[in-house]
Parts: sequence; C-alpha cells; structure tokens
Amino acid sequence: MQVEQDILDIEEVRQLHFNFDYAKCQERCKAILQERPYLFQVRTFYGFFLIYDDLKESFKQQLQVYQEAPYYFENTSYMLDNIFSNFQNKSKSLVQTIFKQYSDYQEEKNGFYYICLALIYRIQQDHQKSYEILISRVNDYDDQPIVQSWFYHQLGCHFQNMTDNGDDEENENVQNTLKFFEKGLEIQPRSTMNLQNLGVQYHRIGTLEANIKSVQYYNKALNINPQDQYALCNLSAVLADAGQYNQSIQILKLCFKQIKFNFVLNQYLSLIINHYSALGIQSIDQIFREVCQGALTLIKIEANNDFLFQNFYLILILSIQHSIQLKYIDLFESIISTFRSEDIISLVLLEKFITKSLSGEENEEVQKKIYPAKKMAFILIQKELMISQQFLSQIVYKNIIQNNMHYQSSYSHWDLLMDY
Repeated sequence: MQVEQDILDIEEVRQLHFNFDYAKCQERCKAILQERPYLFQVRTFYGFFLIYDDLKESFKQQLQVYQEAPYYFENTSYMLDNIFSNFQNKSKSLVQTIFKQYSDYQEEKNGFYYICLALIYRIQQDHQKSYEILISRVNDYDDQPIVQSWFYHQLGCHFQNMTDNGDDEENENVQNTLKFFEKGLEIQPRSTMNLQNLGVQYHRIGTLEANIKSVQYYNKALNINPQDQYALCNLSAVLADAGQYNQSIQILKLCFKQIKFNFVLNQYLSLIINHYSALGIQSIDQIFREVCQGALTLIKIEANNDFLFQNFYLILILSIQHSIQLKYIDLFESIISTFRSEDIISLVLLEKFITKSLSGEENEEVQKKIYPAKKMAFILIQKELMISQQFLSQIVYKNIIQNNMHYQSSYSHWDLLMDY
C-alpha cells in the first residue's frame, strides 16, 4: 500500500506531465526515483518524456514498467504509441502478447485500457476497429482530462492518416483531424503532440495561409520544448517548401548534432539532394560522412525499418549525384556491416528495398549512372551475408537468410577492384 508521500509525488509528476513541463518533469522524476525506484507510476512519466532524449532508453523504461505492472494501462498505452510512432518491427511479438493478455482481462478497466486496445489494432493495421473503440468510449471520460485528451489525440491521428498533401479544409478527414487535435489542445494547451499534428495538417493543406498557421503551431511547440526534433524537422519542411532552404538546413543541422529519429536524416538528405546548389554547399565530403554516421546511429535503434532503408537509398543517390561511391566504400561497408550485426534479416530486406527502388527508374541513361552504386551495394551485402553464414548453422542460415534472399550471382567482391 502506497504511503501518503508516494501518492503526493505521483500526483505532482502527473500534473507536470499533463502540463508538458518536459524539463521539470524529468528532473523531478529522477529525484523521486533515486530514493524510491519502486514507484512505477513515476517511471512511466519519466519514460514518456525520455522519448525526446533517447528512444532506446525510453522503450526500455516503458517495457520494464509493463513487465512489473502489466495492467497499469497508462504506461502500456505510452509504450504502444512509442512502438507505433518510432519502431516498425520491434516487439511485434510483444504487441501480440499484450493483445492476448488484455483481451482475456476480466478485472476493472479504465480509459487507458481501451486506448491500449485501439493502439494494438492500429499497429496491426486494423484501423476501422481501432476507430470504433476510440469513438465509442471518448465521451465516457469527461471528468478525466488526461484520459480524454489522449483519446482525442488518437482520434486525430486516425483521421490524419487518411489525409493527403493538397487536401483542403473542406475535406471531411481534414476537418475531423483538425477538430480532434483542437479538442485535445483545449484540454491540454501545452500538448506539443497536438500542436505538432495541427502543424502537420495545415502544412498538408499547403496554402499560404495554412502554411503560416503551420509555422505558428510549430513555434508554439518549440516554445514549450526547444529541443523537440519532431517540431524542428517539421518546421524545416515548411520552410523548404517556401524556398527558404538556408533556414531549413540550419534547423536540420541543429537536430543532426544529436540525431534521434529517422525523420531527421530523411529530411536532411532530401534537402541536400534536391537543393544542393541553392544551399551553397562548398564540399560534399564532410556532409557525406555526417549522413553515414547518422545512419549508423539510427541502425542501432532499429535496423529493420523501411524508413532507414529509404535513408540508405538516399545516401546511395547522394553518392551517385557526386560520383563518390567508391571514394567512401569504407563508410558503406560500415553501414552494411552494422545492419548485419544488429539484425540479420534487415540486411536481406535492405537488398530487396534497393532492388525495388533502383529498378523503378526506366530512363536508360539514369540506369547506367546508378548501376555502379547498385552493384557496389549488392557486393557488400553478399560479403556480409557470407560472414553471417560462418556464424550460423546451415539449417538456421537456410531458414533465416536463404529463404528471404535475392542472390546477385553475377557479382563478386573482386568487382570492386574493377574500373567501371
């Protein structure tokens, strides 16, 4: 049974969390947990805001709380949202376990329980079932602002996933997106999640007036948390679309100093590839090393991730654009080796992703230009797959690797020494 001081401290950090006082909440959580690490409710709020500093550590904290208190639904809802937002393949089996566990649960249920179920269906791509759970329960928690604001946030995300760039404000999905995020913001005026999502939606509308609103929402989010890489990257995207490339890349450089998300690397690469001349870049060498190091950092968060495969593809395109793929073969070797060491299957899926992406280019001249980079990538992947075979038994290798592999039999590592 919790003592009175425990209850007071939990309510204190809950209020800091509700007000999105990121720095104060983290500082207070650390102080409390130094004396009473058993307070899993406090660790929940610590893990929630840790997402802005360290994705792996954030997930680790949330997972530990789930293991100790599996029916503390508030923590599980934050963990599931973290998985959906930042990880594609991590903990798929965990999500299935939670689903079975919660489906069989017959004890007292609260609003976070239904949010957990909705998030599980969303992760499993059953968006209609997710929506039905959220919309049927959203009005049951008028007296619980934290719960209801979380419902509104999830409903806004549901409709936002059905909108496209160029949809105007009369579009029904756009209207619902704006409505639910605004409702959430009415309850939690400092919710950077709702502020950012409103910024994203207005940016998708794309008119001058909408883009101005988008920038205003991102600036509000940054006034609350100046280190928020989501808001910074989204702001840079609006500025780039407005032709303010130098301002955009300056923001991205700030994020790149402590890269945490694939979105940062993707935005940085896209801007450099599409607007290299306008940016007035003097040398590609330092930038190329930076983006490769960024990829290595992100592989260690989750290697098996389509977003990361796309970033590797953009790194290849950048190397083709400046004819430097062989000059930096050591960097490519390091990236591909890290894919293998972190997740063997990711290496196989990377090869498939490159094949699909590069073969989509029908222009013969372009195909000729990209062939050396494609060839180099496949040779390095084969080399790492052969290393994998040395570590795995033949049966395991066949089941894990060969069944998923598209083998480029015409290439060998000696081809790297040939003049293209």
